[in-house]
Amino acid sequence: MPFSEAHANHAINFIEQLKLTKGRWAGQPFKLLSWEKDLVSRLFGTLREDGTRQYRTAYVEIGKKNGKALAINTLLPTPAGWTTMEALKVGDEVFDENGKPCKVVSCTEVMYGHSCYEVTLSDKESIIADAEHLWQVEEYKPHRSPSCATRILSTEMMKDQIKFKNDCYHYRIPVQKALELEEKKLLIPPYMLGVWLADGSSYNASFTCNVNDLDIVEKLNRLGVELREWKSTNTGSVQLAFRNGDKRQAARNVSWQSKMRKMGLFCNKHIPNEYLRAAYEQRLELLKGLMDCDGYVSKAGECEYTTVSRKLAQDVTELIRSLGFKCSINEGVAKLDGKDYGIKYRIHFYAYRSNPVFSLQRKNERLKDEPEKPTKNSFRSIIDIKKVKSVPVKCIQVDSPSRLYLAGKAMVPTHNSELGAAIALYMLLADGEPNAEVYVAACDRQQASIIFNTSMNFVEGNPTLSKVTNLVRSTKRIVYPKTGSFYQVLSSDVKSKSGINASCVILDEIWTYPNPDLAKMLTTGSGDARMQPLFLYLTTAGNKLSGYGWEMHQKAKAVLDGSRIDPTFLSIIYGLEDDADISDEKNWYKTNPSLGHTIQIERVREHFSQVKDDPADLALFKQLRLNMWLKQEIKWMPMDKWDLCNYPVDPDDLEGRVCYGGLDLSSTSDITAFVLVFPPIEEGDKFHVLPYLWLPEETLYQRVRKDKVPYDIWHKNGFIELTEGNVVHYGFIEKFIEKLGERYNIREIVYDRWGATQMSQNLEGMGFNVVPFGQGFKDMSPPTKELMRLILSKQIAHGGHPVLRWMADNIVVRMDPAGNIKVDKEKSAEKIDGIVALIMGLARATVNPPDDVSIYDERDMIILG
Repeated sequence: MPFSEAHANHAINFIEQLKLTKGRWAGQPFKLLSWEKDLVSRLFGTLREDGTRQYRTAYVEIGKKNGKALAINTLLPTPAGWTTMEALKVGDEVFDENGKPCKVVSCTEVMYGHSCYEVTLSDKESIIADAEHLWQVEEYKPHRSPSCATRILSTEMMKDQIKFKNDCYHYRIPVQKALELEEKKLLIPPYMLGVWLADGSSYNASFTCNVNDLDIVEKLNRLGVELREWKSTNTGSVQLAFRNGDKRQAARNVSWQSKMRKMGLFCNKHIPNEYLRAAYEQRLELLKGLMDCDGYVSKAGECEYTTVSRKLAQDVTELIRSLGFKCSINEGVAKLDGKDYGIKYRIHFYAYRSNPVFSLQRKNERLKDEPEKPTKNSFRSIIDIKKVKSVPVKCIQVDSPSRLYLAGKAMVPTHNSELGAAIALYMLLADGEPNAEVYVAACDRQQASIIFNTSMNFVEGNPTLSKVTNLVRSTKRIVYPKTGSFYQVLSSDVKSKSGINASCVILDEIWTYPNPDLAKMLTTGSGDARMQPLFLYLTTAGNKLSGYGWEMHQKAKAVLDGSRIDPTFLSIIYGLEDDADISDEKNWYKTNPSLGHTIQIERVREHFSQVKDDPADLALFKQLRLNMWLKQEIKWMPMDKWDLCNYPVDPDDLEGRVCYGGLDLSSTSDITAFVLVFPPIEEGDKFHVLPYLWLPEETLYQRVRKDKVPYDIWHKNGFIELTEGNVVHYGFIEKFIEKLGERYNIREIVYDRWGATQMSQNLEGMGFNVVPFGQGFKDMSPPTKELMRLILSKQIAHGGHPVLRWMADNIVVRMDPAGNIKVDKEKSAEKIDGIVALIMGLARATVNPPDDVSIYDERDMIILG
């Protein structure tokens, strides 16, 4: 194969005329690193005898880069509430800009001495970031036809260009979308809570209703809320009590009054955290209750909520923002008949008819239609960036498709591929192909847009390219009129791709593709009419040894080792074999040739130090940092660490203590597990675990022989209970739990929804608060990782229970593409029921300590809910 240095240099020179757009190198020429230069040279300089490119397919597999730093006291919303940048650790969940939970896959130690800036937004919220922190912003251009371009810019790049002469702000950040959360089982209906918070008595379960708004009463009745008239006045209103008149003690124990007292609402009006992190529809219903009673909408369609409670104002602001609305809060003086009643808080936001925030028709009628084009209510402008004294900062990376995550009380998105973007532009502008069609595709449009947006920034940073191209931002398209060529982002809707005549397709992160349809359609036949089409795969290793990503990896490896002969396929893989020493820093350089250049070795060291003792987090390190393909199942529990938590657990010492029960019923012929988790009550205390396990008596010895597990010995020693018959007797277990409830303060019983409907109803009838818990990755991952953290830090005491130890040793974890994990077993005889029950109990025990204060408060995190 002949090599043309001229062809190679043509591509290299084009790329190196572009200017970088991110981090400390922003504004500087794109000087290719040696490995990048080698890739470009081989790709464009290796020719066939006819002078066309030799390689039609290039597969490049390499690890991830670094993140950027925010002040350690920066607040971040999580599915459980609020936390701080300082408290975040690998495996924790935050939200991306679309409101979807995402995982922290890397975080640094606290760093000092960085140049820091305070970035203030138009809603008066501010965030302190270091000079290199990246922001995905829209850059406003006030020409005759004003326009905005999406850019990824560092704090330092933006600081000197805040405002134009006409007082328009240069940069703005789109308002985040509504948080996506699971439906919660709530003690009282959200709408009812909203009504009471707005117009209810602080001392009891009653509220005042205007006689013109009796639709509120009708809606409450439809929700099953019984009301009785308590007091009436001559002012056109009536006071109603949330009660049905039944004064028997049993009825009082489950009354609305009792439930509200249990939630700590009386003389303390606030929105409980479980409501602020409930599902979208539940949060919207809560807001409707508030707005129906104390809300107002102007003729212009601006909504306003007013309260004299600072705490409630903060909670309502958070609620509104969690629903995807931009809002601001102002303080004023509350006056009535000229008398000063202290400070009032007015919260302003815009809502539209397509998504009403009222149930009352008369208020909804004043809402406006949503504008066709984005307005200022869709964005927060950056109104000031000023240098501040250096503060401790910390950097994280997340696994969201865009690498964005929400930060600050206003939930502002912040950012965490330039070679692919540069090659795409070369193929559009300099490859010599008339009517070129260049596409970038990924598992979804958002992921594909990352490369495209970088290409667009390259064009805007080059005066020559800006003159010869047309940017069509609305459809994410760059047009080169001179040759009739274009560069386009593709969505994942395969059906819309017929008729493509691609000269170049860049496929990003193919290991995340749910199926091969998009990739195969784009790479099979779509470039047949071209002289030298190019299909470029840019990806990291995946976490599943199957699917299209693994198929292409195997093909690339076969080309590398010579077992597959394909002279048109260029294979470049920077990764380690399964038996490589991952603690050897020399191997780190083998897997990521950017290490020491664009990637700092200190960050990788910090990451490895954080995860080396946790198999699940270490697996992510191997995948993302060392570019190693992973099995979905990972042997998880380090039993030497488990055994170090063999602290004594005395059931008598725990009497009267608050605890949370996890219930895993399994099938009627299998093990049923109920595990009580006792949270610590004072500093230095541990989480204590009391497991209870049952098997059917008649099948005991059969199971011993079949599974070769010493159930009989464990029963003899008191570690497993038997129930009569050949199936587990649920009624016996219910009575057993009822007796435990007399001995321990069981605050909640958490159960798997599958197959437990009747028992959950029976337990609820006994007076227990039962809470369903999903068994998917999203629900199981946080408490599973928390269990590992407690084991590694020796903050849990399990008493050396032999059956629980056996189950812990049986655990493997499965991982989804986002890095979420859940426990599983490799063989049917290897039971893990007790660990599943422990994880479910722990899920509630870690967010609901004995004194009803969030565990995050006890770790010195700031909570706004």
